[in-house]
Amino acid sequence: MGGGRFNKASNEYSTISGGDSNIASGFESTIGGGKSNKATKILSTVGGGASNQATGQGSTISGGLTNQANGYYSSVAGGDTNIANGTDSTISGGSSNVAQGNSSVVSGGKFNTASGLASVIIGGSNNTASGDNSIAIGTNAIAKKDQSMVINLLTGKDAKAKKTGEFRLHSKVFAIRINNVEVKIDKKNIQNFKDLLKDKTRRHLGNIINNKQQEQIDDQQEQLVQQEAIIDELHTQIVVQEERNIEQDERINELHRMVTNLLLSQSSE
Repeated sequence: MGGGRFNKASNEYSTISGGDSNIASGFESTIGGGKSNKATKILSTVGGGASNQATGQGSTISGGLTNQANGYYSSVAGGDTNIANGTDSTISGGSSNVAQGNSSVVSGGKFNTASGLASVIIGGSNNTASGDNSIAIGTNAIAKKDQSMVINLLTGKDAKAKKTGEFRLHSKVFAIRINNVEVKIDKKNIQNFKDLLKDKTRRHLGNIINNKQQEQIDDQQEQLVQQEAIIDELHTQIVVQEERNIEQDERINELHRMVTNLLLSQSSE
């Protein structure tokens, strides 16, 4: 115990460097200073601040006021009234934030809750990231579906993800800039953009119909080619048969001449 007053380091290798009314009761736990801080689990640490509690194994609170790091290896960097309950969860700062999911992160802001696995809230207020691997930004953004991302820049209304993997943005203006070209979508031209998407859909359907008709035409042409090939084959067979008939006629005529000549020769004798 380094100094201060009313401090208590009650476990093996626990350390309190200073401050007032701090308790380091975990094995190899550490409190740097501050007031009324507690480090109750093995390898837990409180750097300073007041009324902070590091109750998870390997948990860390750097400072701030009334923060809790309850999950295994969870951390709270600062701020006030923040709670990191998930394993490996992190709260960087802000006020009244909760990192409930394992490996969840709240970067800052206030009244935010990241409860999904590996969910993230990048500041703002009253945001919820409850889907696994979800992200919420702004205010009243609710990323409740897995792999969803919700950005709400409008006040007074919630923005909620409705499908897994959805990216949802609520704002007054949406601007895209590539090199020196910038395009903006706002309430004045959003209907034009919507109509354009519908028109593209109609064109797409028209292309599908045209392609289907072309396929039918191609099939009909192929059938005609096959029929023409059959007709050509029949015509060839007819020609061959006619040639055979001519040969037979010639043989018959030859036999008739031979018989006639024979009869004439016999009668002359």
